[in-house]
Amino acid sequence: MIENPPRPAVHDPALAAVERLADRTELARLLDTLPWLDGADGARAAVRLRWKPGTNLRIGAVVPTAAGPAAVLMAVFAPHSRGKAGRIAGHAVSHDAPVYRDGGIVAVPGPFDPHLDGLVPPTGVPLAYNPARRWVGRDGACVVKVHAVAPPSGVAALLAAPSSALAAHLPPVEQDHGGRLVRSAWIPGSPPGPADLPAVMSALDVLHACPPPMGLPVVDAASAVRAADIAAQAVAAALPGESARVRALVAVLHEHAYRWPTPTSLVHGDFSPDQVLVRAEGAVLLDLDRAALGPPGWDWAQWTVAQIAHGGVVVPAPRPAEPVLALAAALQRAPEPFRRLRPGWPRLVEDVLSHAEAAAAEVRRLT
Repeated sequence: MIENPPRPAVHDPALAAVERLADRTELARLLDTLPWLDGADGARAAVRLRWKPGTNLRIGAVVPTAAGPAAVLMAVFAPHSRGKAGRIAGHAVSHDAPVYRDGGIVAVPGPFDPHLDGLVPPTGVPLAYNPARRWVGRDGACVVKVHAVAPPSGVAALLAAPSSALAAHLPPVEQDHGGRLVRSAWIPGSPPGPADLPAVMSALDVLHACPPPMGLPVVDAASAVRAADIAAQAVAAALPGESARVRALVAVLHEHAYRWPTPTSLVHGDFSPDQVLVRAEGAVLLDLDRAALGPPGWDWAQWTVAQIAHGGVVVPAPRPAEPVLALAAALQRAPEPFRRLRPGWPRLVEDVLSHAEAAAAEVRRLT
C-alpha cells in the first residue's frame, strides 16, 4: 500500500475534480470502484497524468487486478469542452467497452482511448500507458508500442535500418501503420547498476557514433528553452510556491543558451536507467522514440536527472554533462514526479530544482 504523504492540494477552478484526481488516495478509491476491474489495487497503480490547467486533466493508469494489469483512461474536461468526455465515452460504447461516469469524470479501459485508434492488441498486457500519447505492453513474446502520433520519420528510419554496430545494442523491431505500431522482441535482462556503467557507456558511445538519419528532431538551445518554459508553467501550476524559483532558473537558461554545444550526434533523447537492460552480451538500449540530433552530453544529463526525479539511489553518470545541459535537463524533468503522482512528489520536484540550481550556479561561474 503506497502511503499518501502530506502535500499541497492541487487546485483548478475550471476543473473541480483535479484536486480529487491528483490525490493518490482518492484516485485509488476511484480506480477500485471501476466495475469492470476485478480485484483492482488502485493504490499500486502506475500513473501518468496530463493536465492543461483550465482545460482538461487526463490520467492513464496501469492498475494491478486479479486478472493481471489493466490500463485505464480517466479524464475530466472544463465546461466549454465537455463534449470531449462524451466522445471518449461514445468511442468506448461503440466498441462494446464499459464506461464509468461520476459527475464530470469519465473513465474507460485504456485500449479504447480514441487517440489509439483501436491499434492496441486484444491480448496485450499493459506495461505503461500515457493517455492520448502511447500504450506499451507485452503481447506474447513481443513488446508492443502503440503511438497516438507516429514518431518522426528519422526515428522510423533508425529503427528500420540501424547500423550493424548499433543493432547489437537494440531489440529488433517491426513497424506498421506508418510507425504508429511497433513490435519488438522481448529482451530478458537486468536494470543497470554501478558495476554496469562501462557496458552502458559502451552502448551509448556506439549510438553517438552512428550517422544520424535525416528527419530527426534537433535538440538545440531553442528547443531546450521552449521545453523549459513549458515545464516551468507545469511546476508553477502544481506547486505555486515554487513559481519564482523555477522562473529564476529558466531566466538563467535563457541568458546562457549561447553556451549550448553544437548538436552533432545521434542521441537517445530520453536516456535513463529505465531505458537500458544489461545482459551477458552487453547493454541493450530501449525506447528510441525521442532519438534526435543533439550534443552527446544531453543523454548523460538526462540520465542523472531522471534518477533524481524518481527518488532513491542515483547511479552517477560516468561523463558529467556540460552545466547548461544539466540545467536544461533538470528544468524539463522538474514536473515529472507530479505527472507520475509519485509518493512525495513535491519533495522530488524540489530535489530536481536543487539540481538545476547547482547547474545554474556552475553556468554563472563559467561566465
